Amino acid sequence: MNRRTSGLLLVLLSLCSACSQDDAEPASETPIAGSVITDPNSTIEMVYIPAGSFMMGSTNADDEHPIHGVSLDDFYIGKYVITQKQWEALTGTNPSEFVGEDLPVTNVSWDDAQLFAARLSKRTGERYRLPTEAEWEYAARAGTTTDFYSGNDTSSMGEFAWYPGNSEGTTHPVGQKEPNAWGLYDVAGNVREWCQDWLDPEFYLRTGSINPVNEQPYAYTRSSNSEEFVTRSVRSGSYRDVPQGSESAHRHGSSPATQRPEMGVRLAGTSCRDGTEGASATRHPHHRMCRAADRHYPTRRAGQHVPRSRDDGAVQREGIQALRR
Repeated sequence: MNRRTSGLLLVLLSLCSACSQDDAEPASETPIAGSVITDPNSTIEMVYIPAGSFMMGSTNADDEHPIHGVSLDDFYIGKYVITQKQWEALTGTNPSEFVGEDLPVTNVSWDDAQLFAARLSKRTGERYRLPTEAEWEYAARAGTTTDFYSGNDTSSMGEFAWYPGNSEGTTHPVGQKEPNAWGLYDVAGNVREWCQDWLDPEFYLRTGSINPVNEQPYAYTRSSNSEEFVTRSVRSGSYRDVPQGSESAHRHGSSPATQRPEMGVRLAGTSCRDGTEGASATRHPHHRMCRAADRHYPTRRAGQHVPRSRDDGAVQREGIQALRR
């Protein structure tokens, strides 16, 4: 091999080395807890919640125990509850009792919240949904184990929540109180928030530990007439709830068709990574909210119930029928 040929081979080897470096897989870019993405189509801010484990429940009420370990995949959840401005921009209506564009939208049922999430998903291309009970409590606690994310003392409650001691009987603009460690506002007051789960006081006795969600209705019985009824889970306290109702582990429940002035909605979204399909799977591992175009969207969260009827009786009958199947 002559000197000229040898030099040409060295050049070619250098070029190939550069090409392989360009094709190298980039390091995964995992967001930090509390980082925020904003949907430009809706102005809704979503906070990244990292995967992790926590102890769910408390000993403060019968339906909050046993305290049990839960592990969750990463997900996104609203920095704020949905405001009246955001609701009206999508639906053209405002059902709220106390009116103001930065106030939480209220008088919305679980059914309304599902329809809103479905419509918002269709308009933006993102996949919005309600959080599960486990996701909500994990996000609200933000690593804490106390009754409130600020501690166990109710004397400082006015710093982080709107409740009867300071609300003056009305809702207030979102984001005015101290957030938790992951940057979520109003998770301990102002308005209650719908979750995806059916409410079952015995669910913690049999639930799994990985991404739990209760998809089975539980039949309560009215003491007045022995009539059966079912409820969806509701979390957070409100401007009209006693402090206990604002505890991170506290569980409320209401009929899916209930519309009340203290009921609002905070949306969630499942976390996806770019390049989850085909040859590009390892080339674009950026985290983001799942979109409608994602064929590999997690099936455990994909099927959200869209109600056929707003009639409370019909919703109750549907739940009871599902319970008996």
